[in-house]
Amino acid sequence: MSRPVIGIGWGTEVWLNWAWIALDHRDEARTAREADSTPTNNRELQASMISIVATAFAIDGFAAVARELGIQPNLEQNAPRATMIWETLRVNFEISSKTQTWPPELKRLWQLRSSKPAGGLAHPRTVFGKPVPLPGSEPSPARSTYTNETASWAVRLMADVVSTCSLEALKPGLDALRPRIQGYVTYVDEYATRGLSDASWP
Repeated sequence: MSRPVIGIGWGTEVWLNWAWIALDHRDEARTAREADSTPTNNRELQASMISIVATAFAIDGFAAVARELGIQPNLEQNAPRATMIWETLRVNFEISSKTQTWPPELKRLWQLRSSKPAGGLAHPRTVFGKPVPLPGSEPSPARSTYTNETASWAVRLMADVVSTCSLEALKPGLDALRPRIQGYVTYVDEYATRGLSDASWP
């Protein structure tokens, strides 16, 4: 007779790793700015780009867990991604205090990531600035957009989302989602500490 086979499948919460990537590259962008006070160097540009897109991936992944194990929002077909994420968080967590802030901030983050007319990080294209009289010069639009300040803003949003959507904010009856949120507590505390507590940077 054949013997039963018992298997164990291990999982990795990929969104947690995107959050670390966002934080680490935000710090790299800060270091680059300290070395060069104007946002014109490649180190700041590239670190900021990675931090911003990683922030979007982390928030998206966190919301995907809520959709999978909690309540799926009732959305119009082809609803924007930022809207899907906000509605997912809203139906699973008590976050009415964020109604005026998170929707426009999520929209801005997704515009930076992919849906600006200029292309965004996921669909990059060259965008030229307005001509300036010689011999003057100004940073290019990309270098003015993907900066330490923007990366810091994005990371603060991510830290606010994952720390506000806590066990205490979880709506009643979502028993499948509760243990997953519980499993994130230690990581989220670290994200909040790094993402929200440093008032010395914009």
